Amino acid sequence: MTFPSSGAYVDALQDTRRCFVDPELVGCTIRTDRFGLPRPISGNFASVFTADTAGGRRLAIKCFTRDVPDQQERFREIGAALRDVPARWKVEFRYVETGVLVQGKPYPVLVMEWIEAKQLISWIEDRLRTGDRAALGRLADGFAQLVAGLEAAGLAHGDLQHGNLLVTARGELKLIDYDGMYVPALRDRPAMELGQPNYQHPRRTASDYGPWLDRFSARVIHLSLAALAADPTLWYRLHKSGGEYLLLQKYDLEDPASSPALASLGSVSAQLRTRAQDLADMARKPLDAIAPLDVPAAKQPDGPSKAQSPATNGATLGGGASWLDDHLPPPAPVPLSRPTRTARAAWYGSLLFFGVVAAACAYVIPPVFIGGAVLVAGLPAVTPWWISFLRKPEVNARRARRKAVHAARTQEKQIQAQLRWQLAAREESIATYQRELRALADRRSRIDRDAAAEYARIDRWRDEELAKLVRERTEMQTWKSTELARRTSSVEARHLADELSRHRIDAAQIYGIGRAVVAELETAGIRTAADFTGIRVDRGFGRSTHVRVLHRDGRALKVPMVGEVRARHLEAWRIGLVNRVRVRMPAQLTAAIRAQIDTEAALRQSGITARETAIRSAADVQHKTAHGQTQAQRDSLAADEQSTRSSHNTAIAAIDRDCALHREGVSAAQHRLRQERRALEAYQPVRFRNYLRALTFGRS
Repeated sequence: MTFPSSGAYVDALQDTRRCFVDPELVGCTIRTDRFGLPRPISGNFASVFTADTAGGRRLAIKCFTRDVPDQQERFREIGAALRDVPARWKVEFRYVETGVLVQGKPYPVLVMEWIEAKQLISWIEDRLRTGDRAALGRLADGFAQLVAGLEAAGLAHGDLQHGNLLVTARGELKLIDYDGMYVPALRDRPAMELGQPNYQHPRRTASDYGPWLDRFSARVIHLSLAALAADPTLWYRLHKSGGEYLLLQKYDLEDPASSPALASLGSVSAQLRTRAQDLADMARKPLDAIAPLDVPAAKQPDGPSKAQSPATNGATLGGGASWLDDHLPPPAPVPLSRPTRTARAAWYGSLLFFGVVAAACAYVIPPVFIGGAVLVAGLPAVTPWWISFLRKPEVNARRARRKAVHAARTQEKQIQAQLRWQLAAREESIATYQRELRALADRRSRIDRDAAAEYARIDRWRDEELAKLVRERTEMQTWKSTELARRTSSVEARHLADELSRHRIDAAQIYGIGRAVVAELETAGIRTAADFTGIRVDRGFGRSTHVRVLHRDGRALKVPMVGEVRARHLEAWRIGLVNRVRVRMPAQLTAAIRAQIDTEAALRQSGITARETAIRSAADVQHKTAHGQTQAQRDSLAADEQSTRSSHNTAIAAIDRDCALHREGVSAAQHRLRQERRALEAYQPVRFRNYLRALTFGRS
């Protein structure tokens, strides 16, 4: 069966009243893109659309783009198996055989419950921004429990990866995409998919299909989450933005021994080193021989243990003392000492004096100035008693308490300022560390880029040199043919000259060539057939002709008594000799030349082969040199990363210790301030008005 493309589904879902057959989906609203078209989320086997039904439910509708054998039966068995599993990670779904009409033909769809959650990578990045390492640790434990629940039910998801793990706002994990799930009813069938390569066992095949299917990928995810909870900076060093993985990639799982990422995870702590080594060992085992992931023990309720110090357990002195102070009874008030009778008598005398002065002022001074006059008269009467009040022991004790409160408040503010400075220093240290990590990442990219460029340069030089040798080998055949023809022609020419030199003109019986003509020819230097190459007849005016005999050195000779007829007979004699010599030319001459040329060609070929070997060897040496230099740079980078990480951890640990001490100091200062304030409250009765009241009435 051929399924529609994602684009065909987009066209069909523009009218949901006509394309859907399922009653719940008829007339639903499909979420669209900025062009108003249905927006699909496309994968290997299907495209998923978001729909809001008339009943107010939000659903995910999976429309299949590839044919999967026994798809309906698979989903029926998966649905039946999940129905009996009481787990919060489940997402409800139903398979609709006649779900959507595309160009008039019905096709199945999978209708799933819509989950308001974030994909795992987005959730991790949010937690890293807020510095919530505890949430990462809780998620790692929750994931281990999810995997244990699958194992206990005899199920396996088949494609555990970040894209199929959603995290809700409450931190709960939801598992989606059950297409490749294993359930006991499907045990005799092959796996429908092999999962995301960055999470799966390197040797996983379609025959690997059983309840143990998730054990390797579960360890990859759990190790990454646990490592991030221990050292969040691993994310910025090992995860590339937009990467389809957490911290480990396919090549890390295929060759764990040379994986820098796996080594980085193991360097965080001894526990993570053991887990990383276990994962490396399991990558070499068959998938069905891997043990299940350990479920973390149930955590004890949060609270300080007896062995914890106040600086680390959170139950600082200030916190406990604050609770105690709130439940203590108010301090007993400090009473004013009773004045003596002599002091009271003196006080009454002062009052009498003040009254007399006030009456006199009222009689003498105009009413407008009476108030000022009374005040001026009253100050001399009251001032000695104010001085007497300030000298009392309880007043001096109250003054000392106020100074103690002020000192405690000043100390608390100073320690708070120091704590704020330490926290700011901690943030600056983290920001500096992240900048250093980015710089190290850029340096790693430059090293890789330079190494790739150097390798490409070496390969380009090698290929160019080898291409020259290929051209030389190709030109070898042309050279052999040309050289064979050239050398054969030269040897034949010498053989022909030798043979022609044996035929003398005076010994030949040539028509018209008598002794007198032979003598003329000898005078011109022509004695044998080899001494001339032919004749030339030049036509003059009228019937006159000029005959020339062509000497072997290229001269055109005018030989007396040799006219055109005799010249023609002489030339014919020579041509006949040439033809007879060529017919009788020995074949071994060409064979010898060919053998000689083959020997020379073999020598040249061996030279080319030697040069090819030298070029390849030189390229290998350059490759090894470049690899050594790159490895040295990477080792230096790894050392710098380790040094940076160690320095950062040391600095943060020191700052955290200082912060803990300052928090303890703040709590102690706050506790002291509360105590001093409570002690000061006991001196509320020590007031001047109460002292005057005691002088007047004998009690405060």
